[in-house]
Amino acid sequence: MESFARKLESIKSFGPHRLGLLAFVFALTLLVSKADAQSGWFTGSISLLYLDSTGNIYVHFSATSPCGSSSLKYVNSIIGNDDAKAMLAALLAWQAQSMQVSVSVTQCVAGMAYGVFDAAYSGSTGTS
Repeated sequence: MESFARKLESIKSFGPHRLGLLAFVFALTLLVSKADAQSGWFTGSISLLYLDSTGNIYVHFSATSPCGSSSLKYVNSIIGNDDAKAMLAALLAWQAQSMQVSVSVTQCVAGMAYGVFDAAYSGSTGTS
């Protein structure tokens, strides 16, 4: 009985600030799980491809991705990463040939206007 009284006392010590923090963590968990649920394969044609100053590859597609925008970022920077350089070369070639590109969207970044992809392939030609 004394153990139960101790547990009850510890629950009472949860003030409004602690409960607010717990509610925030719970809401954040739901948001992250929703973003992860939107991952999967996405296909579209590349309308814009660019690098930022840190070597991140950004691709804008002609259609909206599962993340709710047409912008996706490759998971690796090209700085010191041969796989990322190969990905950039492939994306540039596919864009120049107006090919449809399928990418594996691994994450939708909540609060940002892009998703993250880690693989891509192309197998069909776009319409001219």
